Amino acid sequence: MNSGTAIMTAILNTFLFVDLYLIIINPFFDRHKRARAYFAVTAFCTLTLSVFSGIYTRKYQTGIEVNDFGEGDNAQETIFISFFAIMGTVTIVSLLLSLKQLTRKGTSKQLRMQVLYRYLLYFFCYIDIFISFAKVCILWHQG
Repeated sequence: MNSGTAIMTAILNTFLFVDLYLIIINPFFDRHKRARAYFAVTAFCTLTLSVFSGIYTRKYQTGIEVNDFGEGDNAQETIFISFFAIMGTVTIVSLLLSLKQLTRKGTSKQLRMQVLYRYLLYFFCYIDIFISFAKVCILWHQG
């Protein structure tokens, strides 16, 4: 698995949960303004990852792969795992804040059930990806 792809996947999936929270607290905010901010962050992350990957490829004559973990470059492994911990925390906090907002008086039961069903199902799939990734890292590190 390419670590740049994994990072971009984490960023884009985390945006879904942050966006859910922002929509719930202010449903009438202009979505185009929010989308511009997401595009800017995505472009910045893509550019940063591309530069980092280019430097790494020149230095080591290979791309950045998750299966390279445990082979001497602990800085890459530490940064990668720290990043995923941050993304996971942001996702969980966003989801919990969204759920808190949904339980307030005045929120229709139908809306509450729709959001709970869709986002909790998606959240469990997202967490499954995190757990699978952690298992891959642990297995490569041990092997």
